[in-house]
Amino acid sequence: MNKIYFLTFKVQALEKNSKWSKYKNVQVTCWVKAFSAISAFRECVYYFKDEKWKVTSLEENIVRVSREMFLGRDIGLEQFDKAEKHGFSIFYIGVDESLTQPQFVKFESDESLDIAKLLKNKHSMDRHKFCLHPMAGDECDEKIINAHSIQNSQSLTSIAKNGHVYQLSHKYIHQTKTYLDYQKVGTSKASVFKGFCKKHDNEIFEDIDNAKLKPTEKQVFLYAYRSICREIYQKYKVIHSLKENIPLVTGEHKQDLIWNLLGNQKGYEELIKIKKNYDETFLNQTFEKDILYIIFYSKKPMNIAFSSLIYPDFDFQKGFLQDLSDFENDKDLITYFSAPIDEGWGYVFAWHIKNNSTCEPFIISLGKIVHSGGSIEHTLFQYLLLNSENHALSPNWWESLEQDKQSQIIYAINHKLDLMSGKTSSQHNDDIPNVSGWAFIELMTNIQWFKE
Repeated sequence: MNKIYFLTFKVQALEKNSKWSKYKNVQVTCWVKAFSAISAFRECVYYFKDEKWKVTSLEENIVRVSREMFLGRDIGLEQFDKAEKHGFSIFYIGVDESLTQPQFVKFESDESLDIAKLLKNKHSMDRHKFCLHPMAGDECDEKIINAHSIQNSQSLTSIAKNGHVYQLSHKYIHQTKTYLDYQKVGTSKASVFKGFCKKHDNEIFEDIDNAKLKPTEKQVFLYAYRSICREIYQKYKVIHSLKENIPLVTGEHKQDLIWNLLGNQKGYEELIKIKKNYDETFLNQTFEKDILYIIFYSKKPMNIAFSSLIYPDFDFQKGFLQDLSDFENDKDLITYFSAPIDEGWGYVFAWHIKNNSTCEPFIISLGKIVHSGGSIEHTLFQYLLLNSENHALSPNWWESLEQDKQSQIIYAINHKLDLMSGKTSSQHNDDIPNVSGWAFIELMTNIQWFKE
């Protein structure tokens, strides 16, 4: 369970933080909701880095606090309540030496944000409903359903506890910032998206919703196709949300959101082009010719279910694969997902033959880990957590982990989102503990050279 920690730092404004450079002897007090003292400390350091502050010292021990400790102390009580609600609260005190007579001042932000309206817009994204079937139109029925991007009847239900799993959710820090944390959700709501009408969802995905992975190229295609359709739907929602929320934001955060919008629009266009290749494969039924896959098979019970995709930028030996900042050329995409198999489950990588120029060397680099005796289980565990938000955890497994292990995982996931962290998509992260419990005993693939 999260607790509130109290921390006090001395900080110094970096040159790029000219807004506060005139203030000297700046002391910052933080109230942080976290699993542990170390995760609270990391959260503060992460925040200061983003705000262009340099930490010069931690002034006191990190203390776990309760609300009763701040009764009668207006500022402290106000900040504690903010942390309880938003996860993070911060209070600055500094000296303005530009004044004739130096005075202590309380830092105030000149930016304002209507959080209630932003949250309303965030929830209103669910109004977007459409069918992504390649023959969508007159053939669709009227009902757009909550389609599961992670297979429900055999994957989510197999890891659920009392009908619930853990999924990543955005929480607010210091009003305008968010971080990812796990929260329980019902399996009926986990990983759903409104991207198919009921008729087409039932028709197209019958071979994987009502049967375990054998595997066949068609089944693998359907898992990959659903990952792509889900990502298209998510991009569409984010684009429309940003368009609605940008007018509510002022100052430097507005430009950040504008760049975010442009990036998501480009990503959406790229996904639409890739989906056309998959649409052609589906309409022509050329699964065996067009779809490549590799499956790591385990007989141990599944504890994480996932469905995702990525444009690999580096391989597992940090070799360069493709420039994701190049907006002129098309990108290669690979999907990865969990799938129930008789007496076990599989961790699957799958891609379209038209994306093979990047995906093949990516898979070769993964094979090098296997042949060198490295832990393929921990490598793939890290890869999943660092690159996919669309995964669900077994409550029995997650709740069995020590709190410091949980904190390390959550910190690593959020740290990966920091563009300044320098982490590539396939790079290991030493902050993630080796706790998956996975054991892969067999490889399944339709790639002839990999078999050999």
